[in-house]
Amino acid sequence: MTISDVAQSLRLLVGGDQVSTYNEGGEQYEVHVRAQEGFRIDAGGINQLNVPSNRLGSVGLDNIVRLEESTGPTQIERVTRQLTAEVRRIRQVHLMHDP
Repeated sequence: MTISDVAQSLRLLVGGDQVSTYNEGGEQYEVHVRAQEGFRIDAGGINQLNVPSNRLGSVGLDNIVRLEESTGPTQIERVTRQLTAEVRRIRQVHLMHDP
């Protein structure tokens, strides 16, 4: 399992992802999927996520990460060639590993 596997699973769980499109009456609509709110608003719900693993099948997120509440930039941009960052309350993910 890689950090990318964990990040992709978290992105899908919390932020959602476009999985298809739907056509009706000449209009095309994007179909997005993400976890229900109860599974994405706090550490308890997020920890219930299972991350796919080629070797182990599916691994519970609570077995491989430790969630801590923290603050940090949610987005970093350049405005007139200066770095700017908007700070909001977010949850930080730390991967657990044996040294």
